Amino acid sequence: MQQSPIGSMRLQGAVATLAVFYIIGLRLQVAADAPLWLDETWSSMIATRPDWAGFWHEAWLDCNPPLYYAFLRGWVSVFGDSNMMLRLPSILFVLAAAVLPLLWRPQGLPRAAAGVWAGLIMLWPQGLALMLDARGYGLMLLLSTASTLVLCKLLEGLTPRLAAAWVALGTAM
Repeated sequence: MQQSPIGSMRLQGAVATLAVFYIIGLRLQVAADAPLWLDETWSSMIATRPDWAGFWHEAWLDCNPPLYYAFLRGWVSVFGDSNMMLRLPSILFVLAAAVLPLLWRPQGLPRAAAGVWAGLIMLWPQGLALMLDARGYGLMLLLSTASTLVLCKLLEGLTPRLAAAWVALGTAM
């Protein structure tokens, strides 16, 4: 008995979804248990400065853009500065980057291709490493994925709103 193409696609989608949940579970476990490395400790030090003057002083000393540190400062003020909480934003940023092409596909990009794009982000070894860094790399991946999608939409039809969004994402990166 031959399986229908739709049934096969659903099975592949279910297997991919289970794999993603497994990967996320492993990453959450490692994020909670692994000690911070030197650069992550730097992120923590910047985000936990006792006042804004100290925060901006330290953020400007780092070679990375301050957007991530500003986000992380707000994050740790709400969720704390445990190793897990310092790494959780990166996990969420990479997940969001993987989901973005599925939710906002450019015209002409087949659903299967968007799924491959999402899968590559999730299974790319560097993407898996980005998930565990208490650094701004996951945010950069999310912003660059969004920028790429906005550029695709911009090429479909030039509008001031899309052009402004593309410039804003480039500036945020």
